[in-house]
Amino acid sequence: MRIAIHQPTYWPWLGLLDKIAKSDLFVVLDNVNVSKGSFQYRNQFLCNGVAKFITLPVRIDLNTNFTQLQFKSNNWKEQQLSFLRNYYHKAKYFKIIFPILEKFYQNFDGKNACDLIVETMLKSFDFFEIDVKIERASNYHFSESKGNLVYEICSYFNANTYISGQGAKQYMDETLIRKFKENNIHIEWQRFHHPHYYQPLDNNGFVEGLSCLDLLFHNGIDPSRQIFKLNCQKNNLI
Repeated sequence: MRIAIHQPTYWPWLGLLDKIAKSDLFVVLDNVNVSKGSFQYRNQFLCNGVAKFITLPVRIDLNTNFTQLQFKSNNWKEQQLSFLRNYYHKAKYFKIIFPILEKFYQNFDGKNACDLIVETMLKSFDFFEIDVKIERASNYHFSESKGNLVYEICSYFNANTYISGQGAKQYMDETLIRKFKENNIHIEWQRFHHPHYYQPLDNNGFVEGLSCLDLLFHNGIDPSRQIFKLNCQKNNLI
């Protein structure tokens, strides 16, 4: 059992999708507090050759839990589609991708903003044919925090491998790493090298770390799937 764990992320970037694609189970860490200014409720997209944020209009107070995350206004669907239209209306595959996104937003009937963010992740899995079992941490009674919460989740689901991004090293101290080892849970540190794909950039150079929608708008669904899968294989060999 290979597990990946991550907080809800709005239209995730390719690095996160790479980690999830290599797991058997993905646990959405939606039982923790939202971090203001994070990529949890916003992401970067390409606008005239420059990375710019598109942010969900959400209400974040002190200690706002993901399950409590609400929209500030009722016109957020039109707002998000307007941003995406303005950023990508000249993209080669705009007429294919944008109608799919229009239908996605129009059909969303979740309870709150967290549900929407999770749905963007699931739609991304669909775009890139990522076949993984999904659980939401909020459906369980986990009680730990940070690295200990990760261990608690891995232990609960009988993981033998935890796939971790490099950023987790800041809270995975030696004591916690030893705890994983003593309980036969191997920590596999993700090795991700960003694929370069077509972007209309003139002389600005390729922009990494954008939402996965950027790849789709500029390259189409089938080529994007191929780029993503080949890059996953390449990262496995490094």
